[in-house]
Amino acid sequence: MDNIQKTSILGEQVTLYQPIQGYKSGIDPIFLAFFADVRETDTVLDFGCGVGASMFALKFFYPSIKIHGVDIQEHLIDLANKNIEENELDDVSCSLSCFSKLDITVDAVIMNPPYYGAGEFMHPHNEILQKANVEGDLKLKDWIFHAGRRLKNKGRISIVHRAESLEEILSLLVKNNFGGIATFPLWPKEGKLAKRIVIMAVKNSKKPSRLFPGIILHTDDNHYTPVAEDILRGRSEAFWKKAMGYGIMHSSFDKNTESTNK
Repeated sequence: MDNIQKTSILGEQVTLYQPIQGYKSGIDPIFLAFFADVRETDTVLDFGCGVGASMFALKFFYPSIKIHGVDIQEHLIDLANKNIEENELDDVSCSLSCFSKLDITVDAVIMNPPYYGAGEFMHPHNEILQKANVEGDLKLKDWIFHAGRRLKNKGRISIVHRAESLEEILSLLVKNNFGGIATFPLWPKEGKLAKRIVIMAVKNSKKPSRLFPGIILHTDDNHYTPVAEDILRGRSEAFWKKAMGYGIMHSSFDKNTESTNK
């Protein structure tokens, strides 16, 4: 493959080949994977998996899961398959397909959809970047609708998106019979408005919604805060903080959680 570069995530514990030009995985897929409502025995779908950053991070945090990613960009799927081989990952796969054409049911769906509508973000000279950032024929409502179709009863959806999209996402989740909605803001700095949110919800749940404190990503001198650094480097301390109640929001740690009907 031409025009690719070898990078890494999770403190160089996972290798990631990415395009030199075009969309490159940042920190959003890592936070999505870390806070996703997933359990060790789950079968998971990653809608719009790209080169696989969220899939590999999720597999890192939950080694026993089975996860399959789909994407409509052939070049990215080729890189995702290369990354699976490079990292010697079992029970991780991906395919060139649109999630609307899938015909399977799973325990959990994760997604990092395009953040912008048509006309909000333009990069006409890079098709990969344009498709990764801007909605095509399938809008956010379609991503959430098809997630609901692929999930088992009481299956769980996890989404990372712009904070500005919170109202739309909450409305779409309710419309598609999701409940137990948990919203987790990612604050860029103390005292600053959140730019990203991670949202989890449960199919056919009657539980109330919850808003959690979230975490601050950067210090005043533009370094990552200790908890953000722990998560991004895949340190065990991060999971310990999560299990002890730091920013917990989802049913994996909820004693009163609703069981998944398989």
